[in-house]
Parts: sequence; C-alpha cells; structure tokens
Amino acid sequence: MDLDQERSGSGLLETREVTVTTLIVIVGVRGCGKSTLLEHLTQNQDTVFLQPSTSRPPRSAGDNEYDFRESESISGSGEEFAWQVRVGDYEYGMRKTELERVGRGGIGVTVFDPSLNRELERIKRELPFEIITIGLDTIDDVAEQNLRVQQDTARVLTSEQLENQVETVRDSDVVLRGDSNTICAAADAVLSCLKRGGLLHGDAVHAMVAAETLLKNANLDHVSTASYDLTLHDDAWCQSKFITLTDENPILTIPPYSYAIVRAKEEAALPRFVAAHYDLRLRLFFSGLILSNGPQVDPGYSGPLFCLLYNGSDQPYPLSRGNHFASIEFVTTTKVTEGYQGEHRAASKLQDFIPPAAAIGSGGRIFDRVAKVEGEVQGVYSKFYRALALAVTIMLFLLGVSWKIAVDAKTYRDEALRAVSIGRTGGEAPPTPASFTPTKGPSTVQSPSPSPSKPVP
Repeated sequence: MDLDQERSGSGLLETREVTVTTLIVIVGVRGCGKSTLLEHLTQNQDTVFLQPSTSRPPRSAGDNEYDFRESESISGSGEEFAWQVRVGDYEYGMRKTELERVGRGGIGVTVFDPSLNRELERIKRELPFEIITIGLDTIDDVAEQNLRVQQDTARVLTSEQLENQVETVRDSDVVLRGDSNTICAAADAVLSCLKRGGLLHGDAVHAMVAAETLLKNANLDHVSTASYDLTLHDDAWCQSKFITLTDENPILTIPPYSYAIVRAKEEAALPRFVAAHYDLRLRLFFSGLILSNGPQVDPGYSGPLFCLLYNGSDQPYPLSRGNHFASIEFVTTTKVTEGYQGEHRAASKLQDFIPPAAAIGSGGRIFDRVAKVEGEVQGVYSKFYRALALAVTIMLFLLGVSWKIAVDAKTYRDEALRAVSIGRTGGEAPPTPASFTPTKGPSTVQSPSPSPSKPVP
C-alpha cells in the first residue's frame, strides 16, 4: 500500500491511497525448502498461491506445486505467459491468468530458480507488480545439497553451481536462515510488515532476527516491545587510539568532554524494505552521554553498526563490554528500494570506516588542550608581570628624578625672587633659610639725602 498526492479543484493537496499488487518470489537452490515455505504461505488467507506451469513430470503423486503439462513445451497450449524459462531439460513459466488472480492490492506468492537471476531481473522491470524476493540461505555446502535432493542426478549441483546460486540467493530483498519453523515464522512476519507497514513490533522483530534477518549475532532475549537492545562490541576508538576490550581490560572509559567511536556486537542485515534507527539507552543519556550518528540505517544495509558517544559530563564515564548501550528500532518503507549502495558495503572493521586523518587525530582531548592553553596563558602572564614590574621601577625612578628637579627648580626660583625683592626695596632681606647661603656680589652704598640749604642773606 502506498500514498500519493494530487491537487483538488480548490488547489489543495489531497492524499489518496494507492494500492499496489505485490508478488513475493521465493528464491533458493534445489533442496533448500522452497516447497515447504510455499505450502505454509498458501495457508495464509491474505496471500494467493500462484501455480507456475512446467513441462517436467510430477515428483510424487501429491505434487501440486506446478501446473504440469505433458507436452515438451508449455507454450503449445496457446495461453499467454508473463514469462517462460528453461531449466535443464524442462520449461517453466507463469500464465498471465495466474497473475490476474492476485487482484489489485493483493499479495501473490511463487518460486524461482536462482540460476535464472537475469530473467528474474527482467521480470522485475517489466511486470507492473512490486516484486519482493525472499532468499532461503539454508544450505552450507554441496554435500548437504546433494543429500537434501537424495542424490537425484537431475537436481544435484556442482560446487561451482552452488556457489553462484547461493550468491544470487544472498542478494535477495530479504534473506532467511534456519530450520523450517524459523523460516516460516519469519516469512509470516515479512507478510505482516508488507500488509501493515510502520514500526515493527516485538513479535515480528523476534521472528525475523531468529532467521538472521534485521540483525546478525543477535540475542533473542534482547528483543523488547518494538525494538532490540544493542550491546557494546570489543572494538572502539578514543583519543587517537584503537582499543580492544578483553577479559583483562573489559572497560572502555570515555574522558570528560571527550568522545569515543564504538561498535555494536550485533550487525545489521536489513531487508530492502526496512530501515532502522537507534539511539542511546536512557540511563546513559541522564548520565551525560550523547549519541551521535546518521539519521538512519539505510534499507538493504548489511554490516557493522557504529556510533559516536560524547561524554558531556565533567567525570570519566565507564562502559563495560557486552553491556546494553543503545536500542534499535525498525520501520518499513513505502516500497522496496534498491538497497544500500554506499562506500562501506564491503567494510567490516572499525578501521575501514574511520579516515586515516581522523584516526590519528587527538579528538576529544579538551582537558589536555585547556591545560596547554592555561600553560601558555600562564607564560604570557609571567612575562607580562615581569615587564610590568620593570616598567613600574623605571617610572618610579623617573618620578623621583623629576621630583628632585622640580624641587631644585622651585628653590632656585625662590632665591631669585628674594634677590630681586632686596634690590628693589633696599630694606633688609627677609630671613634666609638656614639652608640657603646668598651669593656674594658688589655691595651698594647709599648716600644720605642732603639737608635743605639755608638762604644767603
């Protein structure tokens, strides 16, 4: 089911429901259990079992997986086929009338041989269906495959054939592993996701994780209501060092105001119609840790899960190997995507993800840098204080010299004024300070004024 938008007569955008016909194609090598899964899914009332036609004879009296034709060619009946392929000595095909039985918005189920992957890709492009492939990766080696087909010479595979076909199986939209019960439960969960969409609930997560899809290396006890609890891997990076946790060294310590790049013990194995998001455990958040990573894990991504943990507190924070540190949740997309195509598709180690320049950087050494800056500032202060002391000394010296010059100048001015005053008044000079000795010079004698002369008779 999908949503589309169109403009109404009023010019407003209206959302309308667009139903999409889905075709589930089970892909697996001979003997992997396709027939068992197909029989299980046919019991689901929400799916339509599509019966391919074939020119091969039935393997048993109750074999109804195919529409068996006695002729060597299935096309001799004059019916129209959506596709026709040849596998070995026999022809296989899907009648258009079978596809029409699905109906708009329904879900059809059929099987396909992985040796015909090119034909399957062509069918995906040409059919007006949304095709989802479920790969059954249940056979490990050619000996097991030969045993499962009971050494039937028409069905046994060589090592090369098995390797090539298993590669095709593992490139399916969703890959399931495990016994028949595990795979059937996971397939039911896939159907539930396709019908309802949205956030995957705990039962679906449990069933799919058990079949090694969504996550690998997982512990089913860590599945919760609608998420999974991720645990800390042994590999980490902090302050320019790659760290490996061991029994002797089980603690990763993130310094204050610093960060570490950590990895989850579990690995992603997302179907091409499921994305994931994960965030920090609440207890760690309230302790001052902050998780920083991309907005989502892309649909179809398969590989390690990493994140950056920043310690925003002023105390070192310890993390123990294997402990729950984050929770991941899964959500379906509105349609099947082409899957993750980024640069890290083949990466598996922490060193493969961190650029060399970042790996040798001193990231998060804020205390070290602050201490270095404080030392530099202290050195500047020391030089400043020494320069200031020298400047004050010079200023005091110059002030003393200036004061003495000013005092001497005042004294000289006072002497000069006193001398001028004596010369003008002819009086006695005012008392001279004991510390002052006048300069000797020529004395001035003043004649007495003449008496008025008497008149001569």
